[in-house]
Amino acid sequence: MKSEIYSPIPERTWRWLGVNAARYSEPVTGITSYAPSPLAAENTYVKPIEALTAEAAALLEKAETAAAAPAADYVTKNRNSGSFVEIPAHAQADAPIHLDYVLDAENPVLIDEQAIIARAGSRATVVLVYRGEGAFHRGLTRIYIEPGTELHLVKVQLLATQTNHADSDGVYAAGDAHFRFTAIEPGAAESATTLLVQLAGENGEADCETLYFGDGERRIDMNYILRQMGRHTKASMEVRGALLGRSEKIFRGTLDFQRGSRGSVGRENEEVVLLSP
Repeated sequence: MKSEIYSPIPERTWRWLGVNAARYSEPVTGITSYAPSPLAAENTYVKPIEALTAEAAALLEKAETAAAAPAADYVTKNRNSGSFVEIPAHAQADAPIHLDYVLDAENPVLIDEQAIIARAGSRATVVLVYRGEGAFHRGLTRIYIEPGTELHLVKVQLLATQTNHADSDGVYAAGDAHFRFTAIEPGAAESATTLLVQLAGENGEADCETLYFGDGERRIDMNYILRQMGRHTKASMEVRGALLGRSEKIFRGTLDFQRGSRGSVGRENEEVVLLSP
């Protein structure tokens, strides 16, 4: 099967190492619709992606992703589902905003685009779950966080072992915003994920934690970039996982200190347990 570059590494290294880019199976053609609603109950913060306003779209342009341009464009041009989540200024969402996507025989293909705006002084948790017996998933999530805001994004990927899965997240955190990211990745035959967080303001924070499990012939690829642009920012990455059988994984973690990030600190830690001899 032909492959495409899904996510290039920020700074190329020796080609023979095989880590300069995530290559992935070609996208599907003849895309079918995805009928189910991801919401179990109505939520005033969540609207269809088609309701995205011009003002919100302009803000989200700043939320770059680490996916290659053709991969991101594929989602925006071919999406069959998606949501626009807007948390109002100073809102305190005590219950998580839960979006549950189930793939099955009637809905085997999901291409979803998520747009999230967290207004100043708000606090919320957004949970995205992908599960079921589908064949193909591509996802793109862009987030803009205003100053004084706390946003926690949780992604849980429980897709069946035959599923081809690729998902990309881009986050722009303004001012002293605090972004948390939690990913749980025990599913799919092929899984490629990217995360790019821009800490653009002074005292911004980003904390990222990922758990993964690979078995059989599964392939797992993760490319995380925390770009520290403002002064006195704090960023951390914690990635833990286990591999069994002939499964493989690549983790690319980059703490990118930009000019002007004086006084910023970053921490990265990865641990993997090999369960097969």
